[in-house]
Amino acid sequence: MLKKPGRSPTLMSGLILCIILSGIASPTLANQGVNWLTAQAQSNGHYNTPDDLATPFQATAETWRTFYQMGSTTQPTMTAAFDAINAESFPSTEYLARILITRTQAGQPVDDLITTLTARLQYNGGLGDLSDYDHTVIDTAFALEALAMTIFVDTSIQSLYPTIDLLLKQQHEDGGWADNGNDSSV
Repeated sequence: MLKKPGRSPTLMSGLILCIILSGIASPTLANQGVNWLTAQAQSNGHYNTPDDLATPFQATAETWRTFYQMGSTTQPTMTAAFDAINAESFPSTEYLARILITRTQAGQPVDDLITTLTARLQYNGGLGDLSDYDHTVIDTAFALEALAMTIFVDTSIQSLYPTIDLLLKQQHEDGGWADNGNDSSV
C-alpha cells in the first residue's frame, strides 16, 4: 500500500499563521480620519484648519461628535474641546443644539439648554436661528436632534410632535428639505 503524501509542517504552519494574522485589523480609514482630526487641534481647544468652511465652533463640535461616535473619547484634547464648545456665547439655535449634544454625550447637566430651546418652539413646531426669528429647516432639525438625545423625550415627546410634523411637511419628493418653497438644499 502506498503512503499518502503528507503536508509539510512548514506549509501548514505558514497557512495557519496567515489565517491568524488576517484576523488582526490593520489601521482603517476611520482610524486615519481620527488621527487627522486629532492633528487639527488648536491651542484654544478648537479643531479647525484655515481652509474650513465651518466656523471653528462648528468644526470643533463635529469633531467632538466624531470622536464620541468612534469611541475615541480619550483623546488628550477632548477636555479643551469641551471647554471651547461650552465657552461659545452666540445664542443661535444651531449652536445651542450643538452644545446640548456635546454636554449630553459628556454626561453633563443640560436642563438650561433644554429650557432655552423648548422656549423657542413656535406654534408650528419650528425654531428660528435666534429667539423670535422665523423657523428654518436647519435650526429646527438641529434642535430636534439635540432634544431627542436627552431625557426630555422621555417626559415630553408629545411637545415635539409639531416639530416632527413640520419637518415632514417641508420634505420634498426628492428627499431633501428647503425653506419657503425653495428647491431642496438640505
